[in-house]
Amino acid sequence: MFTCGTCWRQFPAGWQSREQHMNATGHEAPAFECDTCDCYFGSQNAVEQHMNDLDHWGESEESEESEESEESEDLVYECDHCDDEFDEENELHDHEARDHFYCVVCDRPFQDWHSISQVCDLDILFSYTV
Repeated sequence: MFTCGTCWRQFPAGWQSREQHMNATGHEAPAFECDTCDCYFGSQNAVEQHMNDLDHWGESEESEESEESEESEDLVYECDHCDDEFDEENELHDHEARDHFYCVVCDRPFQDWHSISQVCDLDILFSYTV
């Protein structure tokens, strides 16, 4: 399970969900995280010992390409407000606007639907991808 190093929220959906969270919030990954798995540690020495013990110092280019294609097939966009998951980024943005009154274009929340619809160009918002 991947974890945010700033707020320590866990992301069972995978590293893409954590990356999306970190991009949206400005948070960072844990300081001492294994390059291969989702383990993190209290020091650089501890992570290096883990990586030595389990041979987590990198993989062949072929296995990385295989993992990337599997990960892209499993790409999920997770809502930071309620943890709902979406297959498409624009579906996530639609959900955030309609259910949470959050505009990803302005990067700000609103009190209600009327407020967001008055300030934001909804055509741009509903087709927006980062």
